[in-house]
This record gives sequence, C-alpha cells and structure tokens, in this order.
Amino acid sequence: MFSYRDLTVPLTGTDRFLPVRATEDRIMTCFLEYPDDYNDYTVVVHDLIHTRADGDADWTLTARSYRKPQPSHARALELLCQAGLRVRVRHEESGAGGLRIASRN
Repeated sequence: MFSYRDLTVPLTGTDRFLPVRATEDRIMTCFLEYPDDYNDYTVVVHDLIHTRADGDADWTLTARSYRKPQPSHARALELLCQAGLRVRVRHEESGAGGLRIASRN
C-alpha cells in the first residue's frame, strides 16, 4: 500500500492549508502555493512547524519552502514500476487535500 498527495488539480483558498501531524509539543501544517510560473509538474510547499519545549507555554515557529514535483496518479504508478515495485492496484481512493491511497488488496 502507498499514499501520496495528488496535487495535479490546484487547491484554492483555505484548502491549500493541509494539517500534516500534531503532537502535544509539535504541530506541522503545510501550505501549497501555485506561483505565476506554476506548471503541471511542480508546486511550492511551505512547511510551518510549531514546537515548544517540555512544560514551556511559548511556541516557536520554523518555516521552510521548497518546490515539489506533482506527478499525475498514472505517472506515480509508472514511477513505482520503474523503481522495480510490482504494482497492481486493486483498490483506490481519494481523500481530503488530494491524498490518494492505492493498495493491492
């Protein structure tokens, strides 16, 4: 089974903010940007990570940005096969924020 975000359809408005993971002392959210030079192959991801030390009430924000490839679902399956994985999808579903899940069962 594998999962990834299918970013081939640009998200708009607040749908571009995606919760990634949260614990008691760490919250990670990403924001997707489709800049003027946007194309069908990349998206700019901004990671926002809030952390706090044990028992500390103050949160610290760390932010970073990077371009991320956004292959289509068909291309993602093709890349898995090229990597030597035997892929035969028997079940597929799409979730919030473009999350796609494919499994062999």
